[in-house]
Amino acid sequence: MNVIKSFILFEFIITILLFTVILSYSANIILQINKKTITKNEQLNSILNLESTKIFLSKQKDILPNIKLIEDQLFFDNNLLLDKIKSLTINNSNGIITINIKLQNEIEQTWIIKYEQQ
Repeated sequence: MNVIKSFILFEFIITILLFTVILSYSANIILQINKKTITKNEQLNSILNLESTKIFLSKQKDILPNIKLIEDQLFFDNNLLLDKIKSLTINNSNGIITINIKLQNEIEQTWIIKYEQQ
């Protein structure tokens, strides 16, 4: 009788150990998937903000005197457009403004904005 109880207790301990191992691996996988999803959402949000800013700037008549980079934030007429900017270069040539922008999360875009010279 004691042998049967010992064997049942041994099975119970093995079952708990297996359950713990499976649970920890499952939790780890779920955590990794969650981190990837958060990272992907942040990247998509950054791309959406960049595209919105590009559209906004393309609708403006006079970009150059009003656009400023202060630390890592881009301002237009003292209003914040974007933040977390790693680098920004602006070139003006014959009515075409070329803006190269790179965010801190390594997303980079080049915008070409045509405008009529006054």
